[in-house]
Amino acid sequence: MSDRTYASWVEPIATSDRESRIELLELVRTLSPADWERASPLSGWTLKDVLAHLAGGTGKNFQQILEAVVSRTPVNPAMLGDADARNAQDVEDRKDMSVGELISEIVGEGDAIDLLLSKLTDGQKDLRQDNIPMSLGEGLSQDPGGHYREHLAHFKETLKGQD
Repeated sequence: MSDRTYASWVEPIATSDRESRIELLELVRTLSPADWERASPLSGWTLKDVLAHLAGGTGKNFQQILEAVVSRTPVNPAMLGDADARNAQDVEDRKDMSVGELISEIVGEGDAIDLLLSKLTDGQKDLRQDNIPMSLGEGLSQDPGGHYREHLAHFKETLKGQD
């Protein structure tokens, strides 16, 4: 558990993001080498591809948005582009990485995100930026940790009944 402190509106978001990431990582650390080659419920992706996706843009986009807010600079509009293309590129860029390297990348991004969340203030909850249709608080509170939980379900579905 983090020993950081958060603005009152940020604490549940940070907790949900951290707990869902930890739950996912606990499961993936138990997988065998053969498990990583199993087809996931996501068409064309193995379980290792799902992990590569999570090590890619998932944390990095969240981190870049938070960095922009903390530094009071505009969010890069390119981050709002074609998600499918970015996801495919994330997987391709990490195809030669080991599972351990992918896990380390997710852990590092998680630590960086947690630190950035601890820097947000009560006054930033209603902050809006051009080309972003919602406030920071509205955006962050939309199912924090949901992306990790979504893909955790994919891992569990794939592994169900293999015992």
